[in-house]
Amino acid sequence: MPIPTPEKGERTDEFLPRCIKAISGEYPSEQAYAICQNQLSKEEMSKETEEVFVLTPKKAENRNSYIKRCSSHQKMKGQYPSMKTRLGECMHAYNSYYKYWSRLEEFGSEEHPDVKFEGCMSKYKASGKDYKEAYSMCMSELIVEPVAMEEMESNIEACAKKRMESEGISHEQAIKECSASVVVQPSGGTNPAVVGTVTI
Repeated sequence: MPIPTPEKGERTDEFLPRCIKAISGEYPSEQAYAICQNQLSKEEMSKETEEVFVLTPKKAENRNSYIKRCSSHQKMKGQYPSMKTRLGECMHAYNSYYKYWSRLEEFGSEEHPDVKFEGCMSKYKASGKDYKEAYSMCMSELIVEPVAMEEMESNIEACAKKRMESEGISHEQAIKECSASVVVQPSGGTNPAVVGTVTI
């Protein structure tokens, strides 16, 4: 008899008893448990490489409208056949975008670096990545050419000048916005190092 594999949306505590029961006639209980655990591990590994579809909530879309649209979407149905699981995933996706929307409201432009970063984070968190994974992926996607520490100030000033001319904003506001576009992170020691700038 073939060894069962987890079904989409099936929890560990549902799969293990089903799997053990199915193969208990062929294997002793301890071996059956180990085999079923191995099936779970294989499934987890394949999920990591599998692309997860997430229906992106629209700006200012209320929760009920989004949940209805998301739960009836064909790709979501294909990915999560169980309505209960699908509703849970849709709710998780909607909640993942709260910080992005607040940043969009605060800065008013999808091109602002903070908004781009939160949009990227929201996308990955909605697809099931944890905060650290999402942060790492977004940093690698949004960081461009490395910038030396001593160049940071001149980069901010150049950025500020450009924004003041193009957007007609004050020097203080331009500095604030441009400072947010320079990304600084620890470089292994205690002193931070500028690793790049977000494209403006």
